[in-house]
Formats: sequence, C-alpha cells, structure tokens
Amino acid sequence: LAAFHPALLEVKVNLRLSKKQESALAFFVRSHAIVTESSFKHQAYLWGKEKTFELILLQTARRLADSEITLKDGVRFLKDIHRHFDRWVALPFPLTGQDLLSQGVKEGEKIGILLKAVEMWWISQDLNPDRRACLEYLSTLL
Repeated sequence: LAAFHPALLEVKVNLRLSKKQESALAFFVRSHAIVTESSFKHQAYLWGKEKTFELILLQTARRLADSEITLKDGVRFLKDIHRHFDRWVALPFPLTGQDLLSQGVKEGEKIGILLKAVEMWWISQDLNPDRRACLEYLSTLL
C-alpha cells in the first residue's frame, strides 16, 4: 500500500485497516533517510530488522522507478543488505533505569531523558560501547 503513495488517501478510504496496519502504513509513507549498508544496523535497532528491510525494499523500488539507480545496482545493493540482514542480531542497550538510580539520579522524568540520551550516543557509536563505556558517558551528562 505504501507504494501507492501519494494516491494512498484515496485508496485507504475504501479499505478497512487495523490500527496496526494503519501504524505500519504511516511509518512507510513517512520520509526516512535512505537506508544504507552503514546505517542499516542503527535503523534496524530503532525500528526492528524486518520493518527496516521492508523499508529498504520500498526505497529501492522507488529509487529504481525514479531512475536514481540502475537495476543492476539495485540488485547488488539488495543482495549486500540481505547479507547484513541475515547475520545481524540486535544487541540489547547495556543500561537500564536501575543503572541511573545507582548513579544517584533521582526517580522521575530525568531518568528517561538521560537514558535516551545515552542510548542515542550508543547508537551513534555503532552500538559498540559496553556497559562501562555507557556509564562513563552518562557521568559526562550528570
């Protein structure tokens, strides 16, 4: 259905979509940065591996239709990204709210804000820092 965008509103009126389907459709028609081999892991962590791969398929189809890439390049890209897809396993974020409490952060809204800030840093570091490194980064925010 996302491929019908921008005629989607006309098509959607005649369909009965569940809230889950509506949410997925809204995700796919939103503007997203092009998923690349280097960004795949970050986006897959944030959105889920399957949803990210579906977005890649949609983006590749759009780029082919717009003659932005050749069919040969599109196929090569999909094969390369599929190799990443097959072997990539999402690592859990190494910190929890309990870690922040143990660092002296008071319960409340600040825990979520700090936890999200450290998680975004962790993602920007290619999901590599371990728990200790995340705690060190947290200390720079306190």
